[in-house]
Amino acid sequence: MIKHTRENAETIRLAVMNLEREGLETGKVLMGSIRWLYEKYLITGDERFVRLSLAHIQVYLELGNSYEDNGSLFDSIIKLLDIKKEELFLELYKDCPVIRANKSQVRSMIGRWNPHIHSMSIQEVIDDIIEKVNNGKDGVYYYYSGKKLDSSKNVVPKDKYRLTIQGERAQFWDMRRNRYFTIKR
Repeated sequence: MIKHTRENAETIRLAVMNLEREGLETGKVLMGSIRWLYEKYLITGDERFVRLSLAHIQVYLELGNSYEDNGSLFDSIIKLLDIKKEELFLELYKDCPVIRANKSQVRSMIGRWNPHIHSMSIQEVIDDIIEKVNNGKDGVYYYYSGKKLDSSKNVVPKDKYRLTIQGERAQFWDMRRNRYFTIKR
């Protein structure tokens, strides 16, 4: 069941990237979709709505959001699909590289860094990520490098990265290349 939702999750992930570019908060949008799909299931009894909500949950969690924040809803959905929470988490992060919070491994997650147009220097970014992960500073943090023009000729960041720290878990998302990493202390 979980493997079957991978393709749907990839489609959702692409849509989420566009939301981020527009400045919308992806966690809230995904939760709205998950609730809507679950309510449609309750009204219709059509299990396809629950399967689609599982794909949304996968993306929600991959982006570093907390399961516990919406645990009762998520528990209801995975129970309907006869899935265990542990099984969901194993599937979610099996393909996500795990790196250590040290300078060389953190640097390996980040693409070419433009020395002129950035949110911070590359060394400051690396130090900032390591410090936030090692000290467990919960939150969502963005890093930018380079610039390009979008379809409306507006200047936007070429490379955008998002670090999400929630409790013991730290997720790093290279938004342009759509790569995810788990960072261990």
